[in-house]
Amino acid sequence: MRNIFWPLSAILFQLLILPQAHAEPFQHETYVVSYAEAPIGQHPIDFSSYYYSEDECDKMAKREAENFAVGQIYGYSFELQVENPITKRGEYFTLTPEVTADFFDKTVVYTEIENNESDFYKKKHFKLVYKSAELQKNSRGTSAGTYEEIESDLRDRKRFKLTYKLLEAQKSHRKNFTGTLAESSKGEDLSQNCQYWDLRNTAFENAVKNAVLNKARKNIKSRPEYISGKVMLKESPQITINNGLWRAIVYVSIRFDEVTYQTSY
Repeated sequence: MRNIFWPLSAILFQLLILPQAHAEPFQHETYVVSYAEAPIGQHPIDFSSYYYSEDECDKMAKREAENFAVGQIYGYSFELQVENPITKRGEYFTLTPEVTADFFDKTVVYTEIENNESDFYKKKHFKLVYKSAELQKNSRGTSAGTYEEIESDLRDRKRFKLTYKLLEAQKSHRKNFTGTLAESSKGEDLSQNCQYWDLRNTAFENAVKNAVLNKARKNIKSRPEYISGKVMLKESPQITINNGLWRAIVYVSIRFDEVTYQTSY
């Protein structure tokens, strides 16, 4: 019996182990992928509007994609002072990339993501259509006609995907940062008006700030007053629109350099 089953077990071992030994590394260990979005065309802002050219749209999206990629590769240093109305202490939060995006070279690939139906504003237009070439008059003496409803899809934004192949030193840096000293956290923000595209980045930074606060609180009663350290994005932020507001969600790894808490309340 041993002579029969031993070769079979050896074959099964090779079938199960060898494919794993030769498998490619996980994508996130080799590549960094970030997503960006920017406006194009006419956009309403309060009681006026602003026209974003295609060139302006591309530059805005590229800047955002590179910022999120840097956040995944090198991370940001941060400093947060929490507001305290009792002591009249104001709040400030700074989020500074550890490096600039100048290191990107030919290994970075930008691709525009095809928009689906949800990426278009559906606007209804009404066109007056006369039944005959001769103008008709209604009982009030005005021109009579029928209104024909026309629905059109107008693209209002463009989405991009940045793919960057990591260097070995960058892989090591990411792995070392997310080691035993780093703590995982999630942050979310839903407070910024989506009519203003510059507030999209504010929503992102607020989400990072909330992720820092969530992890710095030891318990529900603890109140941090000053926090500093470094934070790295685990993946590209999720930024959508919810009820006219930017909704930003981030997943991060955090290393604290200093955390102080209020000693009196």
